[in-house]
Amino acid sequence: RQEFALGVQAFEAERSTDALAHFLRAWELHPHPSIRINLANCYSRLGRPAAAVRHFRAYLGDPGVRIPGNVRRDIERELAELERRVGSLDLTVVPDGAVVTIDGDPPEARDGRIFLLPVGTHVVAVGTRVAGILVDAKPHAVAFYAKFGFFDLECVSGVGTSKPEPRAMFLTLAAVRAARGAE
Repeated sequence: RQEFALGVQAFEAERSTDALAHFLRAWELHPHPSIRINLANCYSRLGRPAAAVRHFRAYLGDPGVRIPGNVRRDIERELAELERRVGSLDLTVVPDGAVVTIDGDPPEARDGRIFLLPVGTHVVAVGTRVAGILVDAKPHAVAFYAKFGFFDLECVSGVGTSKPEPRAMFLTLAAVRAARGAE
């Protein structure tokens, strides 16, 4: 309770980094939906949309939480705004349980095989091996990336097809090595 109260005080004082640290400690001690929604709000305020999306989704999907209609609508509005700034990457990782890093760090948001990422360019690695480079190509840059061997990532499920821009494109590390060997 003390960590939660300190988190609320820090959040209200606009000290979001401190609030996040307190809420994370509170979550470790006693996971509870009221902590989760506060984590989501901290991540949102700190500009970490992938983590915010994961926590907002979990909060809304928790069957034990009764959310008044107006509060639910506010959360859904915030979630929709954040989801515009987040993409998802569906990875089948071999061997099972191998460590995945994105931009050198463990991913902030993961739901099974789905990794939530802020829009942008990322380096994806499995274990100690870099798998390749993921970019969000704006329409005018697609041909530029294609020239270097980037290819479109297929949307297997989700909302990728409803968001055609920017296009997710991927370049395997093997293609980078092959290009460097040709120099």
